[in-house]
Amino acid sequence: MEFQIKEARERAGYSQKELAQIIGVAQNTFHGYESGKHDPKSDLLIKIANACDVSVDFLLGVEPINTKKSPGTAEAAPREEVSRIFDKLNDLLVSEGLIEDGEDLTDRQADVILAVCRIINATFHD
Repeated sequence: MEFQIKEARERAGYSQKELAQIIGVAQNTFHGYESGKHDPKSDLLIKIANACDVSVDFLLGVEPINTKKSPGTAEAAPREEVSRIFDKLNDLLVSEGLIEDGEDLTDRQADVILAVCRIINATFHD
């Protein structure tokens, strides 16, 4: 089955690496989904759709255009929400002295933070 994952990702302004981190898969795994080598499971399709602000039907190619309802004034768009969360996380890491202001995380640090986020997500969604 051919998915419209790349189109959705590009419309949302994410790199493959960014979207892979958001949905909790390795970048090479995500590349497999985007290139059609592998089909993502339904839970990942939902995560991709939510992150890119499109419907699952759009990803499946059922809808030719993005027809997902726009977020209301009380809820932030997914990209804005992710950006806000990363900004708060960065502020926390700086305030705790774990990184210097403006310093990038190492790949290992990013992997540890991603693992912690997965644990938190699993805790709240069990």
